[in-house]
Amino acid sequence: MLLLEPRLGQKKDNADYLTQAGVAYLCQIDNLQDQFQLLVQQPSLLDEMRGKVGLCKQQNSARHVQILNMQSDTQEEKWVCSLQQYA
Repeated sequence: MLLLEPRLGQKKDNADYLTQAGVAYLCQIDNLQDQFQLLVQQPSLLDEMRGKVGLCKQQNSARHVQILNMQSDTQEEKWVCSLQQYA
């Protein structure tokens, strides 16, 4: 996966997570073509990324966060519970 210039906020956080997990590369508009060619020319990089996808997959993750949020009393507790899910 090539991620083109993610912005601040949740998109940036998600991009950081995916790149740290090894399933994506961050790109700027000026190096997008080079990154794309690298992946096309070296299929082993794509294979490696595909293999890592399963490691960061969270089965029913949205449902787990929803349940934790429903069990919490305050907004702060909801946020902490959501973060603890992934710690």
